[in-house]
Amino acid sequence: MIDFIRIVLYSPKGVYLEKLQKGRYGYLYQFPHKRINIVIDENNGRVELGLSMMYCMQGHNLTFDRRLFMKGVRLLCEALHINLWKATVKELEFGVIMEVKETPSAYIKAHHDKPKQKLHEDEKKADKNGCRFWKEENSKFHMKMYNARKNLMQKTSLEVRSSIRNYDAASNYVKFEAHYKHPHSSLNRGKDILLYQLLTPSWADRLKEDLLLQYQRLYVTREPLPPKNKKEASSGDLLYRQLLEYGCLLGKSQIEIRKEYNATMRLCPLLSANDRKSRQVYFRSIESKVAFEEGKNRYDLTEYIISALKKE
Repeated sequence: MIDFIRIVLYSPKGVYLEKLQKGRYGYLYQFPHKRINIVIDENNGRVELGLSMMYCMQGHNLTFDRRLFMKGVRLLCEALHINLWKATVKELEFGVIMEVKETPSAYIKAHHDKPKQKLHEDEKKADKNGCRFWKEENSKFHMKMYNARKNLMQKTSLEVRSSIRNYDAASNYVKFEAHYKHPHSSLNRGKDILLYQLLTPSWADRLKEDLLLQYQRLYVTREPLPPKNKKEASSGDLLYRQLLEYGCLLGKSQIEIRKEYNATMRLCPLLSANDRKSRQVYFRSIESKVAFEEGKNRYDLTEYIISALKKE
């Protein structure tokens, strides 16, 4: 699904302005569901615009329609009297929306960046476990996962939602997307990407392949199984489970939590080497009682993503 795009075109013949309204920061064009701003430099024929075509043409981005995308571009071409298909893509968002079995927050909080991937994990403070970002250090690329149903409820009207085919208001939807701030650098070895190329089969496959590759840079934590008996539910066991749950939310593994515990003990001058050793043994005895789900991880979105990409 192609979502937001930002494109730039240099038109030596200039741009037709009669079908546009003058806006504060440029010119305005009205689509069926949204009005966009177009920045036009009449001196050199430079045209720049950014939009989510699906929002503009159908009022939402829960589904993607290739023909509707093309129709939207044609409307702009006719209004401006220029060939926007030859415009250079300067920014691109590509992703999929998946109907999932459990709450979106359960999937989002289970995902973290793998070590050595040079990603900085972040999320909206006002929307904890509802939206999470992974940004590269050079800021040219980032990934985003969020509650797509909540996003739809906040940004669309009841009339628009009722028009969406196969949309179930009671279902859970998660979106995973890749944001390319310099797509030519990330996807095309520094060569410009033209708008028309995005809809060719080869580029469609390339975007799908890269979305899967980017998802593989994340790992999915597993939830611990509940205690089997009272012996596994002592005060120490329950405290460790709380520590483990909190650590998992931060993307920490059991090994990392154990290392932090050991480091804390080393900083305590009251504890001798034997004291620390006995406490480490006790900590490991509690740790060993916690079992995790085996087999397929229920929060892994790989199959969901593959299934959604096949429908594109």
